[in-house]
Amino acid sequence: FKSAKQEERDRFEEENRVKQLIELTVQDLKNAKDNLGDKNDAGKEIEACKKNIDGIRIACREANDRYAKIGSFIDDNLPEINSIKERIQRMENIEHQKLLAIREMQPDVYTAVMWLQENQHLFEGKIYNPIILELKILNLADAVYIENTVQMRDLYGFICENRNDMNLMVKFLVVEKGLKISCLHSPQAEFCQYNPTMTIDGFRHFGFRDYLLNLIEGPAAVLNFLCLNYRIHNIPIGTELVSQYSEKLPSHIRLFFGGMYRYNINVSKYTNDVSSQRSIVRSRNLFSVQFDEAAHSNLTR
Repeated sequence: FKSAKQEERDRFEEENRVKQLIELTVQDLKNAKDNLGDKNDAGKEIEACKKNIDGIRIACREANDRYAKIGSFIDDNLPEINSIKERIQRMENIEHQKLLAIREMQPDVYTAVMWLQENQHLFEGKIYNPIILELKILNLADAVYIENTVQMRDLYGFICENRNDMNLMVKFLVVEKGLKISCLHSPQAEFCQYNPTMTIDGFRHFGFRDYLLNLIEGPAAVLNFLCLNYRIHNIPIGTELVSQYSEKLPSHIRLFFGGMYRYNINVSKYTNDVSSQRSIVRSRNLFSVQFDEAAHSNLTR
């Protein structure tokens, strides 16, 4: 659709260019007649101008043909174009719905988001929206694991790449406006800097399928914050069968999920005895509304 619109604009530009060429050619003819000296030379010049005009007329016809084809293409594809527009609108409404959900559950956070949209220029570096808005859960069913790992105050926290910006954010919004929000810090990064201690292949025989980090997508600074503070790169996710192996896991695994259960592994300081604590995880539906940025970009190309 955008390509068709661009071709239509190109057609109008070409038409204007052709009109200018015609006007220049007509002026050349007039000048030739006004300055008629040698009749033979003038006749040759007039014939050349006539040929030039013929070429311009052909170019005009070709441009008109292309315009007609573009119009026909738009007419033929209008239902699909309208369908794409509706899908784009629905996706953008999803982003709006996420903000409405935040306004209802965390009004101070919503106020801060709206303020940040108007005042990002006050800061030196990037300030991200609340983590809950920046994260994309690849499979919505896995959202429960993030919800039961990351503290609520951090999920709704604003990550600043610059420490001075974080202090300014606190000054503007917490001190001066009295908003109850979390301002966090994570340096600018091009990629996530954390890797699991062991590949997931070393845990598949225990019933694990992946690490929590691999179940989400988001800006590198956000992912680095979650890895540093919650070690999501070392939290394996599996089925309920993993409960059979809780005492056989490597010592660096202190938290994991099996089905709808969360397991905390404790090691005694004195005897090195290993014990596990199991609790049921419940969804808070914090990520129930998801915005697919990649699909949105693909549709609006």
